[in-house]
Amino acid sequence: MDKENEQMEVAFKVRELERLLSEGKITLEQYLDARTKIENLSTSHGNSQPTKKLPVYAEKAQPSDVKEPKKPYTRMILGLVLCTIILIGGFFAWNYLNPVYAESLTVEGYSFKLFTKAAILFELKNTGNTEVQISKVKMNGYLNQSVEGWNQGWNGTTFLQPGQTGILYVYLFCYFHVINASMPQLSSPPSQEEIETLYLWMDSFNCTFTFVTDTEHQYNCSVPGLALMILPAWMGTLTFTFTSTEQLTITSVTFLSDNHINITMRNTGTASITIVEIWVNNVKTWSGSSVMDVNYQKSITLDVAWVAGNSYQFKIITSKGNQFLYTATAPA
Repeated sequence: MDKENEQMEVAFKVRELERLLSEGKITLEQYLDARTKIENLSTSHGNSQPTKKLPVYAEKAQPSDVKEPKKPYTRMILGLVLCTIILIGGFFAWNYLNPVYAESLTVEGYSFKLFTKAAILFELKNTGNTEVQISKVKMNGYLNQSVEGWNQGWNGTTFLQPGQTGILYVYLFCYFHVINASMPQLSSPPSQEEIETLYLWMDSFNCTFTFVTDTEHQYNCSVPGLALMILPAWMGTLTFTFTSTEQLTITSVTFLSDNHINITMRNTGTASITIVEIWVNNVKTWSGSSVMDVNYQKSITLDVAWVAGNSYQFKIITSKGNQFLYTATAPA
């Protein structure tokens, strides 16, 4: 009975070892060592016949069937942290040693020097991290055109270091062909309707200056109302001339409720105009001496009893004897 109990105890211990091995709680080496000790202990107790050797199932176990005991993750986590630090440090070191150079130019503003330099002064700032070289300047897509006394339309190749601000001069005479090509065609001398059309065009014409770098990047700046500012000073250079004819544009006529009419005029010529008389339907209703400078606008109120729905012709006479006519209908 003792032998049988001893054999059962040995078999139980062996099964426990196999269970621990299958669960990965001990290694194969630990399993074999413990099993050998159990069998030797059983033999040393005086068994005349060796205990029946139980099959060692785990000895031929496939590697995939044997589970190693669980290990702590401390070293693995530490390795991942170190690898992450190395990668980030390498990234910043690469960017420092191999910086990405980006070109960027900003037009901070502009100002006019029409009477001293006949130019626009553009304030440019290099907002990138590499040198900017401006090699071309265009207006409305056209390059500058040399004219007598002006070799180019701007003050030459401009270099700006990162963060540097510089002034670039654009000489407008060299771009006059661009404006002249866009102007409405006028007869000589121009009619009153043509003058009004010219004024409306000057008021709406928009100039866009483009600064081209040596890398062919383009930076634009829009300058509205430029034609309205510069054309009066250039009228003598046009294919037609205003020097022998004063130009006056009547922009509006307002019929007031108290038997008065307000007439608004603009001097669209190249010289001052002095208005001496205003006639309404061949009746002189105003006389005096009202001076209007170039591109100047003023209003004069006439004392006229008007009738709703009637048509009225206005005649403005200057000190030089020039007459400007305009017709308006009183509101019904």
